[in-house]
Amino acid sequence: MSERYHAETQTDQVEHVASHKGTSRPDQVGNERADQIANLTRIKSEKGPPEGYFTLSEEPFILKFKENLIQGDPRAYMKKWEKDKMVEIWREKAPKQALYIKKHLVQILRQAERVWKWAIDADDGKAWIYFIFAASMAPNK
Repeated sequence: MSERYHAETQTDQVEHVASHKGTSRPDQVGNERADQIANLTRIKSEKGPPEGYFTLSEEPFILKFKENLIQGDPRAYMKKWEKDKMVEIWREKAPKQALYIKKHLVQILRQAERVWKWAIDADDGKAWIYFIFAASMAPNK
């Protein structure tokens, strides 16, 4: 198998150069020089003070929830937490209904998303309330 690998995109060509295989070819010389620069930068950074955590273009805050650092969109994280909490409450307060909900959780959550969208599109909050009531009254026998 060749030491060189090619991957082409529409605008760029990426070539893998195997490291530490000598310095006889121009690409190997360039790779060796890149290693030297990387090592010099590493040594320099080890001797100096630590760099700041944030770059100049980032907002200087970290969102933390129950010992978890939230990365990306916090709304998606909180929505998942809310669903997990809802199922946990059902398990505690209504164990028989929780078994039904656990068995059909994906279907119930998908239907909840559809009913929510229908209620918003129709400007009718009652549809959402009826669904919540129906879901909470799942079979208990």
